[in-house]
Amino acid sequence: MIDQLIIEIVTAVLGAIVTAILYWLISTLFPTKPLLIERDFVFDNNEQIVQARLKSYFLQSQYDLQAASTNHWRLDRKSDKDPYQKISPKSWNVKVVVDINAISSLQTAVIARFKVDTTGQTVLKRERDYWEAEANMFMTYIRYGNDADLKTLRTIERKAQQQNIFLSIAMVILMIVLLFLAAYVTTQLSFSPLVLVLCLGEALIIPFLFVPFCAKYLGF
Repeated sequence: MIDQLIIEIVTAVLGAIVTAILYWLISTLFPTKPLLIERDFVFDNNEQIVQARLKSYFLQSQYDLQAASTNHWRLDRKSDKDPYQKISPKSWNVKVVVDINAISSLQTAVIARFKVDTTGQTVLKRERDYWEAEANMFMTYIRYGNDADLKTLRTIERKAQQQNIFLSIAMVILMIVLLFLAAYVTTQLSFSPLVLVLCLGEALIIPFLFVPFCAKYLGF
């Protein structure tokens, strides 16, 4: 009886340690600030052409215009999906602010600021690469009037989707294994129902944090 009590106390202490580690993982993995990307360049043409290309680019990229004036544009692109279901980085909510400043009759300065909502995301390397590529495509389109970087952007998006599907499968497999182990060990050692519930709960949570954590620090 005393041995069983000691085992349960040790298990509770280990559970508290695991909970603390999980809290640290959450604070490490999930950003508290949006992903900010900026492009600042000078376009060798007049302001009217810049505005025409801005309109064309954002329409084909499925952005919604929120406000526009001669020198200032505000747009956004939103998704109805839950943040945790957004496999593709393209489906993340984003706001864009574009400032236009005519330097001369043949030169125009353009500053574009992308503010990407990363709620529920760990922002792995390929996802960051996607948004860098989208900002680059915006710059290329404004400068040359074509989407020469579109193929690269779609390739990066496809790789990010494949990566996220793989990680999702890994999380499910790890969850099943941990649930089985938690149920088996607690049953074999005749732990109390409370310890069983705690172990099962941690078995459900750990995969959602451990797999993205490994992916992030292994350079995925």
